[in-house]
Amino acid sequence: MDREFEEWHIFRDYEDQGVTCQIPVHSESHWSKVTRGVPSVPTSKSQMQDLISNLRTRVDDYSFEAINPAALELDSNAPKLDHDQVSNRVQNAECRNHEIALFNLGLGNPSFTTIEREQLLHDLDGPLPTLDGIPVETENFILRWSQNSPNELDNIHDIERVRRTATALERAYAYLSRIGGREPYRPSSVAKIEVVFRHVAEGSGRADPPEGPLLFRASDWNQIPGMIEPTATHELFHKLQYSFGYRGLHLPSASDGWFFEGTASIPEVLLWNRVSVDSKLRLAYEQSITALGSLSYASLPFWLFGCGQCADQGVAIRPMLEMYEQTGSTRRAAEAFVKSVSEASHMPEQMYKFFLEFSIARALGNTWPSSVLDVNDRSIDPILRPLDSFLCQPGVVCNVRKSISDLSCHFYEFKPDPGTGIAQIVVEKRISRDVLSKILIFNGQDLESSQSLSELPLALDLSGERRALLLLSAESPRAFYELRVTSH
Repeated sequence: MDREFEEWHIFRDYEDQGVTCQIPVHSESHWSKVTRGVPSVPTSKSQMQDLISNLRTRVDDYSFEAINPAALELDSNAPKLDHDQVSNRVQNAECRNHEIALFNLGLGNPSFTTIEREQLLHDLDGPLPTLDGIPVETENFILRWSQNSPNELDNIHDIERVRRTATALERAYAYLSRIGGREPYRPSSVAKIEVVFRHVAEGSGRADPPEGPLLFRASDWNQIPGMIEPTATHELFHKLQYSFGYRGLHLPSASDGWFFEGTASIPEVLLWNRVSVDSKLRLAYEQSITALGSLSYASLPFWLFGCGQCADQGVAIRPMLEMYEQTGSTRRAAEAFVKSVSEASHMPEQMYKFFLEFSIARALGNTWPSSVLDVNDRSIDPILRPLDSFLCQPGVVCNVRKSISDLSCHFYEFKPDPGTGIAQIVVEKRISRDVLSKILIFNGQDLESSQSLSELPLALDLSGERRALLLLSAESPRAFYELRVTSH
């Protein structure tokens, strides 16, 4: 990891209870590099407070006032969250890794004093409770928790939830070490990865800063036990990413959530056949335009599609992470993933062709071969939403002209208006050479045929219960297409 800094800032609350949690205080010269490389990093106390406000108000389930590090107290009368409230909150944010990383990066501003850094951390999460529960220790982890905090949201109600987490983490540790070829990152100053249960203002789990413990939100562990295994595994995968230079050799970028959050969600399914947030699977279907770079957590179906092509479903993880370490490029890392999948299967090696194959699988509803469960043990069955669904009527002409970027796919559905006698549509106009296309013909719910739109015009039979689904994907960042569809 890059260590251009003058000293460590060790957080006093954690140190007093034997937990390592520290961030590097950058030198003046390196801080200049950081602010140039990550323009969104907060550089003043007011910007840090704005970030804290943003993090807390988006999941505003309790309130407290920061006075000073010595006198600050949480509101012990804050209402407990019921199951639906917690589930709704978790749907909107899991670990918000990038925003928390910006916060911790900003804490390393050399102009801040020690007291100011402590105050800012208090403003975000409140004081660390006394971790008075009996620690649970395993080969690679030590888990600490509270059972008598004045703030009920800090407390774990049943030590069995802690033990269950320890079991899940050990299984995930062994699996991630195998598929990654390295162990998840742990600070050099600790013998085991530390885990702390408490109330945190943001997310159900947190793995940032790298030189700190895994943090898990106690109230979620109490109320939604189904999220324990997938969330613990997700956060531990971030520790594996740290072993390959994430947050160390390479600075964070807000646009890379599709890579870091999407890939961290892979082992949730590979290990547990479950996800901590069902929108990770649903959104890629329910958004009519699947642009990989805009999906963050919801890029998961793309990664699962690749893993599912391989006999060893984790075989592409190590080459992907190694490429990121070498280049700092998430795009190059994703290309390495696709190449590894191609070598282990019959999938194309080129990224854009692979993405079209994924898009076809998405249209057919089979990006993953088995049913995945949510935290309440319910099967997640996403429904495809086309960009436009045209109800074809006699003589009606539909004109479409759109641009399309690489690693995105547009879906259009054409189906006859019942009782109108429509039996055919004709697709014409033009598609640029760097746009890939595929049209799928369904008879009822069954796929009847598929073909590319290599030659236009193209007449399609929509008699009976047939409908057509048109997929368009791009090879280059600035492709376009123009369609004219006439019903007969």
